[in-house]
Amino acid sequence: MSSRHKRRPKLLETQAAEFVFEAAEFHRKLSRHLIALKPQEAQYRAILALSEEVFRAVALVSEETPPWAVSKPSEWSQSAIGTEDAEEQ
Repeated sequence: MSSRHKRRPKLLETQAAEFVFEAAEFHRKLSRHLIALKPQEAQYRAILALSEEVFRAVALVSEETPPWAVSKPSEWSQSAIGTEDAEEQ
């Protein structure tokens, strides 16, 4: 009698990182199609819905905001933060 493969409740860290990387690449490819379509059309909405599900899956697996949704601080906001720190001292 053969034993069954025991499944884990979560991906290993390396597997989760690989999943996030591949999902980000897929999302980037989806985004190229959105640029070409009118937002009012059914195809646009279908691709957008798929993109949103990829977002949810990555957030669930990585327990973080997907990399493409994280906005980097602008140069302006960094200089404003730097000025506030200097004023407090």
